[in-house]
Amino acid sequence: MIDIRRQFLNLSRSKTTWQAGTLYLSTLIGVAIGFGASVANTRLLGEEGYGQMTWMMNLFLLTATLMSFGIPHTCGNLLAQPENQDKRSEILGGAILITLVFSALIALGLLAFSFLIEPLFGNGLSGLVRWCTPFLFAFPFQLLLVEVLKGDNRIFRLSVLQLSPRTLYLLGTFLVVFLIHYSGLLDRFSVGTSWVIRLITWNAVIVMEIIVLRPVFRHWRGSIALIWRQNKKYGVHVYTGMIANVATAQLAPIMVG
Repeated sequence: MIDIRRQFLNLSRSKTTWQAGTLYLSTLIGVAIGFGASVANTRLLGEEGYGQMTWMMNLFLLTATLMSFGIPHTCGNLLAQPENQDKRSEILGGAILITLVFSALIALGLLAFSFLIEPLFGNGLSGLVRWCTPFLFAFPFQLLLVEVLKGDNRIFRLSVLQLSPRTLYLLGTFLVVFLIHYSGLLDRFSVGTSWVIRLITWNAVIVMEIIVLRPVFRHWRGSIALIWRQNKKYGVHVYTGMIANVATAQLAPIMVG
């Protein structure tokens, strides 16, 4: 009985237990905040507006995931290896440069695709998608930072990264609703308004997290070469497994329109 108590106390005090508990608690809070945001969006945007916002979210997530090529998982895997601890900042710098290139390709690809949205789907979102394209770097960087923080064993920061955009979006939505109802500065809450709030808050969180991580770009060529080599061994295989999941989770709702 004493041994069981001692084992329980040791387990409750361990770093791994606290990290798991923190991540679990943040997941529960994130679900609650996400539910609140969904309720707010449904009431403010209506059925059609909420459907349009969800369609755009699926489109952006699908594009960012397809353009990742497994690089986020590769970077997380490299950071988790003890022999790479002295190169941590350089690996981060290389990963950020690669993701910046991917962000530009995503923006260009969606800009070109936006001209096909109206003929293919007829949902009137071509202009809004074009407006959003320069500000979508949060999507690929979110994929990267989640894996980086996992690989670097920064579970508390991972929890903050997952909670902050949703929380700030919900607070921003309440602020805009207040401005609409009490100040008269805005006429109504639209799909475009929703995306302005989402992109401002999410991009701000991403930029702050990158600054806190302190990447180093001094040996960026070597870091990028290391990431590409490891990606061929590890990341590509994870990426191929992700494609099937993405196809069912995001592609089907997009095709339905």
